Amino acid sequence: MMIESFKIDGWTLFSQRRNSLSYLSSDKKWVLKTSGKEGEMTLERCLKNYETTKYLSQLGVPTPEVKDVIRLENGQYGIIYQCIPDKKSLSRAMAEDPSLIAPYMTRFAKMAKKLHSIKADSKSKILIDYKTELKDLLLQNKIYRTDQKDALLEILENTENSDFCVHGDLNPSNVIIGNNEAYFIDLDTFGYGSPMFDLCFFAALTTSECKFDRAGTNIFKCPKEQYMTYWDYFAVEYFGTTDKDELQRKKVLIIPYMFLLSLLFNKTMGGSGEKVNIDNAEFRIDPALERYRAVKNL
Repeated sequence: MMIESFKIDGWTLFSQRRNSLSYLSSDKKWVLKTSGKEGEMTLERCLKNYETTKYLSQLGVPTPEVKDVIRLENGQYGIIYQCIPDKKSLSRAMAEDPSLIAPYMTRFAKMAKKLHSIKADSKSKILIDYKTELKDLLLQNKIYRTDQKDALLEILENTENSDFCVHGDLNPSNVIIGNNEAYFIDLDTFGYGSPMFDLCFFAALTTSECKFDRAGTNIFKCPKEQYMTYWDYFAVEYFGTTDKDELQRKKVLIIPYMFLLSLLFNKTMGGSGEKVNIDNAEFRIDPALERYRAVKNL
């Protein structure tokens, strides 16, 4: 599993993202992912990704095969995955061809619904226990006001206990398509818990009132007026209804979970869990909680 002093000769750099660099093997069968300018692939992170991917494959979650964890001659760590020929993320595909929005969002919703029906082993130390982890991070947080923390803690306490799979960063950029197959990628925050923990990021990104414009543009690679339509197609398939009032109600109830999830995002990217990382999320929380209470009191 672990290869020391890995030589990168013969591998071709084909992708440079803020958090990672990706290289293609000479036989085009494998991809090496290593650190970018703003994200370090630590040994711990690589080993966790390796173990998570192996475990999810056993559960039947579609994700590219993982081969090895490596240490480059310069001391950096990386991980080698199966190369998916002609792969493209759903976000990229829809940005390039808007006619794909309806079929791809329907397919994405079906994938998410199936994922949320797969039971994980809650005794396993590989996956994140979302309810427990988010509660711990919320109690540690020093950015949210006391009344905000109390409101989020109440929402969290009232969330059902669940051992179904949760991706943790569920959005169309983390699903790739190739060879007529679709795969989940970027498994750093994979765990188990309520689907609310998984739906909230995508819901918030596609809600104008949340004002996560910078994050939305970076993820979806298209104009705001285009990606704001994505949730509508997704939600109809995921929730199995075309009732607009009911779909809006569900979205309002989902979005506050985003202000919990942002704490985990920050921790995963190397923070302590105290800093809120997504477009100053602490300034968006009050309107979201007001809408949540209004719907709850109907």
